[in-house]
Amino acid sequence: MKHVSVLLKDAVNALVYDYNGYYLDCTFGGGGHSNAILKKISYKGKLLAIDKDPISIDYCKIKDFRFSINNIDYCNIYKIAIEKGILGKISGVLFDNGISAFQLNDHKRGFSFINNGPLDMRINNKIGITAKEWLNKTNENDIAYILKIYGEERYAKKLANAICEYRRKFKITHTVELANIIKKAHPSWEYNKHPATRTFQAIRIHLNNELKNLDLALNAASKILIKGGRIVVISFHSLEDRLVKRFINANSNKFKHLGKFRPSKNEIYINPSARSAIMRIAQKIS
Repeated sequence: MKHVSVLLKDAVNALVYDYNGYYLDCTFGGGGHSNAILKKISYKGKLLAIDKDPISIDYCKIKDFRFSINNIDYCNIYKIAIEKGILGKISGVLFDNGISAFQLNDHKRGFSFINNGPLDMRINNKIGITAKEWLNKTNENDIAYILKIYGEERYAKKLANAICEYRRKFKITHTVELANIIKKAHPSWEYNKHPATRTFQAIRIHLNNELKNLDLALNAASKILIKGGRIVVISFHSLEDRLVKRFINANSNKFKHLGKFRPSKNEIYINPSARSAIMRIAQKIS
């Protein structure tokens, strides 16, 4: 399945206000936003793309003198800005959170509860522990806590208990295996949503430190932007969006909130994965 960047035109239009500016795409993924940014900026403009996933870097096919790409986590953008001598020179920073269709549909990555594969769930599969390791060694209370906090799962305790009961007999190793445990134990399925959705989201967020890293990246972005520079964030669940909203509100002396936007009905029809997306735009004022 081809990855389709959500809110592509809206995000790039919101981000690029100076055609000669220096821009930062913090989530390169399949390169959709980066390609669109390069089409919009002038020959004097520049774009630095980064991605935590080394596979995304390997698949990058962009050849453009205005473009460079690095395999780092976006929580390290302050460090890379110093290394490249662009601290305080960035016109706009883009975050397109969540996982791409490439990651989701590669069964070996372990993100999908539909396509069976090993329980991995690491964005960078060279760093950290796998979902299999975490699920088979973590105590029941801690599993319940993660499901509740990062998945906003109403039945976190019940599902954590089901996971631990199952692993007393069998080691949990594959995605569909975990999904079936959740399906069997979940007492109330949400309309049009797989019962394992929140569980998989919670484990992925936890293993990849997604919320902590986003918070660090937003604070770093505030330091590397020029006055008038913009932060554009696309979120796919309420936890991310609330974090972005809190950041903007807590820094109201530095940033002006330019608005919150959702995909059109037509975009959602064409690309159903866009249905939960929320985009926020903030401009640095001091």
